Amino acid sequence: MTISKALPIRFWLNGQETFNEKEVPGIDEFLFAQKFNKADSIKLQIIDSSIKAYRIEVLDESDVVISTTLFTRETINDSYVYSITIDFSSLDDGCYHLQIVEISFTVTGVISGLIGEVSGTATNDPSPAMFDLQGDIYGLLGTISGTIEQIIVSEGIFAYANTIAVCDSDNVTLYWLGSDPWEIGTQFFTDNLLTTPLSGYSYLTEVGSGTIHTISGLGVVLADTGIVC
Repeated sequence: MTISKALPIRFWLNGQETFNEKEVPGIDEFLFAQKFNKADSIKLQIIDSSIKAYRIEVLDESDVVISTTLFTRETINDSYVYSITIDFSSLDDGCYHLQIVEISFTVTGVISGLIGEVSGTATNDPSPAMFDLQGDIYGLLGTISGTIEQIIVSEGIFAYANTIAVCDSDNVTLYWLGSDPWEIGTQFFTDNLLTTPLSGYSYLTEVGSGTIHTISGLGVVLADTGIVC
């Protein structure tokens, strides 16, 4: 992890002495706290050479974590840049400190591939199938033991539109819960974590099959129109 010294908030890596901890001969010691207003919007970035998951924690004067927020990740050249924008509008007046935490835990038991970012040790030789860990696992330190239920997420190339002329639309990748092939009642999503339904369209066809289906406004397959591209 690379943390720039030019960030509006200064961070030190584990094992490094902070400004308030470091003793310098001949210099009087005093505790320093950087001042911010509640309306301030603070953008932070860190760089890493590998894919990881990070969060920022805000702690009060008693070292109690009062809020956590995940960094977003983007790839720039050969590096991974993790960014976050924080504000203090929800905090009471007082003194706080922040820490950057790498999300890491160990998974034991039966697992199958992974969609997402879990670092640690996976035992029992994962199989090719994929599953998604849902819910708030960001504060987890330790071990998940037992069996994680397998959740299959499939993907395909589709075209969709609001008219029956769907075959002329651009090809895009869509995702659904369950194995291939999909069926009537399947709901399509635009992301592989299944958080954003395909919305606002009436017709859909899978590239290669040619069959046009009607879909609901939230991407649920309703019926086969009997029309082929």
